[in-house]
Amino acid sequence: MTCERKTVNGRRGVYAVCKAGKFTLNAMLAREGWVLADPNQSDEFRKHELVARIAKVGIWRGEFVPPWDWRRGIR
Repeated sequence: MTCERKTVNGRRGVYAVCKAGKFTLNAMLAREGWVLADPNQSDEFRKHELVARIAKVGIWRGEFVPPWDWRRGIR
């Protein structure tokens, strides 16, 4: 497994893209509905999140408040 650090347009948010062979773990987790694509980061994983959202898998089975909204006081 390898992980590469990423930044988005020089913004503060830094994240990593992790791969195991030809599989991108970030994409797999998003597609299965276990992580959210951060709206302040790359659009790279949004399509995988959309697949999970439409299929109502993982966290998309129920209702929740995204972490960035929770931190802004939206409960």
